[in-house]
Amino acid sequence: MSSFLSSSDSSSDSDDSDSDSDESLLDLLFPYTGNLDPGLQALKDAELSSVGLPPGCAPKNFGRCRRVVGRTGNLNRNRAARLKDMLALRPREFRARYRMSIGTFTKLVNKVRAKLSAPFPKKGRAGGTVQPELQLAIALRWFAGGQMLDVAPLHGVAWNTAWVYVHRVMDASTTFNINFGTDVEELKRRAAEFFELSKSTVDGCVGALDGIVFKMKKPRRRDIGHGNVEENVGNYWCRKGFYGVAMQAIVDAKLRFLWLGGFAAGCTNDVHAFGMTQLAEALQKGILPARLAGDEAYVCTDSLIVPYSSSSRVYATNASCDDFNFYLSRIRITVERAFGVLVGRWGIFEANRRRCRA
Repeated sequence: MSSFLSSSDSSSDSDDSDSDSDESLLDLLFPYTGNLDPGLQALKDAELSSVGLPPGCAPKNFGRCRRVVGRTGNLNRNRAARLKDMLALRPREFRARYRMSIGTFTKLVNKVRAKLSAPFPKKGRAGGTVQPELQLAIALRWFAGGQMLDVAPLHGVAWNTAWVYVHRVMDASTTFNINFGTDVEELKRRAAEFFELSKSTVDGCVGALDGIVFKMKKPRRRDIGHGNVEENVGNYWCRKGFYGVAMQAIVDAKLRFLWLGGFAAGCTNDVHAFGMTQLAEALQKGILPARLAGDEAYVCTDSLIVPYSSSSRVYATNASCDDFNFYLSRIRITVERAFGVLVGRWGIFEANRRRCRA
């Protein structure tokens, strides 16, 4: 204990004080647990109190003392002020950050407010309950391609808690009904829009059909095997050279999605993916009086228009087939443009990351 005594009665020389402070720190971390002189014990207790530890702290309870006495309080993230700053953004900046206008954001949050306001088992103790607007903003910003380590502090939540709000928004969005529709007047309106788009050449088409493969990391076996997807991990490797999930979609002439389905592993071709949906069965049986436009990957039927194959004999002998393909492509390209807008707006579809929900 001579080192401890020297640290208390040493001279003011800088070199000696640095050496003594190091010795005193070592003595503090590994204190002598035997009986000490009352004067030395008082000095040791004073050093322990200076760092917020109780007297007599020994190595066996040093960590416990730090947890009990030296624990810092929860941060006050002031989420109300963050929400106010978010809604005060300029329209252009708000759209760039959350990929939609403030008016659309307000309509969307009103649709999911009931589910996002439901009691949450792990309420935020640091800054109060997270408002539905902030929950939706966290999810939208992550969907737009943001990194969660940056998104979470921006909205005043911990990054691991932010994932919970992303899942809550995803669960709340399942109530949205993207229905193809069977109203006759609505189908006629869509057909008129496509008829005008094809320069009065293709009539009776009410939607453009195509498939897309969303890029993802190599899936884990525990994340697959749900629903109608294959349990073999290799089936998620698509012909474009990456792991992905396939989806079928139908859009109208204004790039609005009318129907989503046919979710399957990345190697699944468009014919098989669309053929196993209820919509394809309804079109095949004539239950739904509609006609779609697709590319050469699909099979031409009474309800599905596809272009002439360039390798077919009819195409080689009839010049009008090329003209038909050109005007039909003006309809089919709408779904390609819709996919481009979707991926460009929501960067999560382009990023090579594992899906948030299996």
